[in-house]
Amino acid sequence: MSKKILVIPPSTELSVRKRLREIGLALSRDYQVYMLDWFEPRNESFIEKIRVTLKDIFKKGKVYEKKGLLWAGFPFFHRPLFMVKSYNPYSLEKFLIKHISW
Repeated sequence: MSKKILVIPPSTELSVRKRLREIGLALSRDYQVYMLDWFEPRNESFIEKIRVTLKDIFKKGKVYEKKGLLWAGFPFFHRPLFMVKSYNPYSLEKFLIKHISW
């Protein structure tokens, strides 16, 4: 079994994601690479932040293949920050155990 890498993009900016996909494809020759799929607010308005949080928090954990890479999606919070610190690590760990079996 090959080693696994989870790539977590720091931003959903197109140029960053494109570069990380290229890196992921190169790494996928020797490793099983998973790219984290997540949403980012398009602007700083309260309504947009709530919309994106609701879209991500109700996402079901899943792994799917797209354009030669494995993509990982799982529920997580963007705001409020006090919930982010406790919920997101828990959600990530639960997702990794269930779907990726590290």
